[in-house]
Parts: sequence; structure tokens; C-alpha cells
Amino acid sequence: MKWINVKDKLPEIPKGKYSITLLVVLENEYKKINPNHKLIPEALQFSKGKFIDLENNSIDIDKLVTHWKYFPKPPKPPKKRIISEDIRFKNKESKK
Repeated sequence: MKWINVKDKLPEIPKGKYSITLLVVLENEYKKINPNHKLIPEALQFSKGKFIDLENNSIDIDKLVTHWKYFPKPPKPPKKRIISEDIRFKNKESKK
């Protein structure tokens, strides 16, 4: 999935939802506010047409977001259970 420039398009919130969590990239000005910040993707909320930093509401983070993308779908669960019946049986016997 490609990064989308905020100048090109803003995220769409699914019907029935109030907000959505996205991956975002912030512009370099954020380093002045938070010097420990590395320019890596971060997760932010998007609601009512604005990006929201839930940890620090005093920063108008909405103006610092340059690109965004939706989270990818989670991986499919494994076909077989990781803990087999044999291991569970042995654990019960060892407790006796």
C-alpha cells in the first residue's frame, strides 16, 4: 500500500465509525517540538477531518502530517494450533 499525500486525499472513515487509526509521517518541524522523535511512521487517530495525537493534545499535530496510509490487514491465523494436544497432556502429568 502506498503512502498518500494529505494534499491529494484525506482518509475516509468507515460508516458507523467515529474515527480511524492510521499510519502517518510527520514533517521535520515536529523535531523542534519533540527532539527525541525519529522520522518513522506513527499511528494517529483521524476524526472529524483532523489527525489527532492522543498522547499530547496540546500539539496541533494535524498541520504536521504530510502522508498517511491505512493499516494493512492482519496476517491469517495459522492453520494448526501452535500448542499440540501432546504438550498439554504432558504438562498436566508433570503437575501431578
